[in-house]
Amino acid sequence: MREFDLKPGDSLVVEREDGRYVIKPFTQAVREVQAEFRAMLPANHTGSLADELIAERRAEARREDVEHDEWLHGRKSG
Repeated sequence: MREFDLKPGDSLVVEREDGRYVIKPFTQAVREVQAEFRAMLPANHTGSLADELIAERRAEARREDVEHDEWLHGRKSG
């Protein structure tokens, strides 16, 4: 197994490619998927997608809090 850089207990992935089955280490499959997603990014992208997503979620949560507060205030005065 050394020729495949595998150790006992390593996770493997089985994929079907071009009508054949391919067995590869999980780590290799992850690297390949990461490369595919990286290729989809705009050429000028320099930030972290995770950081962008977190920032968007926080901004949305703040907007929802404001809307909720406005809704509550409207109910109390009405």
